[in-house]
Amino acid sequence: MTAALLISTLALRAAETVLVPRIEGDWWTVAGDPDLGKLSTPKQQPVDFALCAATDGTWQIWSCIRATNCGGRTRLFYRWQGAGITDHDWEPMGIAMQADASFGETPGGLQAPHVIKVGKEYHMFYGDWENICLAKGVDGKTFARQLLSNGKAGMFIEGPE
Repeated sequence: MTAALLISTLALRAAETVLVPRIEGDWWTVAGDPDLGKLSTPKQQPVDFALCAATDGTWQIWSCIRATNCGGRTRLFYRWQGAGITDHDWEPMGIAMQADASFGETPGGLQAPHVIKVGKEYHMFYGDWENICLAKGVDGKTFARQLLSNGKAGMFIEGPE
């Protein structure tokens, strides 16, 4: 009885242990400043990263690239792919999405992608400068905007600017 109580107490304490991530080893580059072709500028910056594992086992990074030549608010989404999460220098996959004013998105306003998996479907929430929008996909690599009954991508408004 005493041994069972001791084991139960130790198991309870282990379950209460708070794990804290820490960096071990040297830093390495996963994704850098991409070549956007005619949309590149010397001032462009990759920001706002989303990371997810795709259905084929590869890892995906989606990023907002700001200060590009795409017009409007100068932001678009770019994607990189890695075979493993600890790989160095993931493969640039190109421009993944640009704002589309016909769907009510602010030109050049795509920012802050956030990807989660819900069941067998991936949901990417993102800002378009004034709205929060949703795109869905099944492979973790490609996403389709989810338009509302009014034909617009914005689920709700953040407010001007």
